[in-house]
Amino acid sequence: MIENLTHVAVFVKDQEKALDFYTEKLGFVKTTDLGQGPDRFLSIALNERGTEIVLMNRKAPSMIAFRVDDCKKTIEELKQKGVAIIKEPEKVPFGIQAIITDPDGNQMVLVEHLVEHPKQ
Repeated sequence: MIENLTHVAVFVKDQEKALDFYTEKLGFVKTTDLGQGPDRFLSIALNERGTEIVLMNRKAPSMIAFRVDDCKKTIEELKQKGVAIIKEPEKVPFGIQAIITDPDGNQMVLVEHLVEHPKQ
């Protein structure tokens, strides 16, 4: 079962400029900064526990993420409803995640957190 919205993507040309704008001018805090180059995962939030905005490289696919209580069970329920599954549940460093898509091809990540996601 989907519990809440955890991440939403904003597409940016330059992640550093976007980070500066959101943190220095709007008062957001950096919550996650992993990887480098076009695969860098950089997120911000109004506070460290709120919904995070992922500052995505413009070349990345659209993405929104939801927290789920049981990823495998949720995927099975969604399959029965005819939802397209892009990636089956798999173990990741912070839990279990799967990817689904809406009819327009927008991807949604479903995450069952086993531990809090890593920071920086």
